[in-house]
Amino acid sequence: MRLLMGIIKNKHGVYAARKKVPEELGEAVAAYIGNGKARVAWLQKSLQTISHDEANKLAKPVLMEFDRLLARARQDVKPSPLRENLSDTEIERMAAYQVASPLAEDESVRRDGLDLQPHDGLTDREFRKVDKALEGAKAAMRRALARGNISWVEDEIEEGQ
Repeated sequence: MRLLMGIIKNKHGVYAARKKVPEELGEAVAAYIGNGKARVAWLQKSLQTISHDEANKLAKPVLMEFDRLLARARQDVKPSPLRENLSDTEIERMAAYQVASPLAEDESVRRDGLDLQPHDGLTDREFRKVDKALEGAKAAMRRALARGNISWVEDEIEEGQ
């Protein structure tokens, strides 16, 4: 039986699954796998076997995972379409949000109050609200930084200089 495409044998006789990362996806894949490198040229994982037949069996799920990772990276790299105009409904919704947002914040302050002392900390509701906001911001920041967009951290970079 022949080896599947994407399986290599190292100098010690141990098989590994390996797949080339397209040039345009190198940075996005590096951000996903978090190996500390700026870009990745190859995805490789040891199959920890010296058996030819076992390597073929073990490689299939590993190569499928490589394909999923490349598909996710391709989605992040794909440019989002630019729109030149908005419908009347979209404009109305945006305006309604701009009005409702400060009102919701005001309601929150009225409900929870602002008379906290430093030693009191946050209420459970405030803590959940802050935690939820931070999770969304962190996810958006990770996606932007993976694409090389530093607008989220520009102020901190400028302060450090």
